[in-house]
Amino acid sequence: MNNPLTNGDYLDWCLRQEVFAERLYEELARRPEVAEADRVLLRQLAAQERDHITSLQFVQRLLRLAQELELAFELTAEQRQLLAACERETAGVKPAELSLAQGYALDKRMEERFIEVHCLLEQTTGNKELARLFRQLRTGDQEHFEALLRLLGRAGEPAPAKTGPA
Repeated sequence: MNNPLTNGDYLDWCLRQEVFAERLYEELARRPEVAEADRVLLRQLAAQERDHITSLQFVQRLLRLAQELELAFELTAEQRQLLAACERETAGVKPAELSLAQGYALDKRMEERFIEVHCLLEQTTGNKELARLFRQLRTGDQEHFEALLRLLGRAGEPAPAKTGPA
């Protein structure tokens, strides 16, 4: 990730991550070993990722009209590490090649990181529209994380304690 990062670069990064998450949820929902109730939940999570994508594209258009896509902001070392960790974890990964357990685990880690990234960026951005979007995404990511904990609990893995900002 470049530093400083432009609004446009960051939105592009978010879109790549959200599209990957949507594909992963859809792939997991197609697995024959997934119970029907879990399949329904995974499809709902994929639909919510599509909503996130639509929101990001809307903000992208607004910022383009306001000529704010090229506005830059500094990332802290912590923010750069979080973005890089997300990028590394999904680089070259094909959802269809993951086992169900690997897919759930990757989704869980991604949602945990998304919560952190969006929380940090909400606090540091000077753009009110972006701050609102980050808050909205963080709330959605927290809901996804909690849904994944329920899925993991049903799959036999003990559900870890809730993390992330309240």
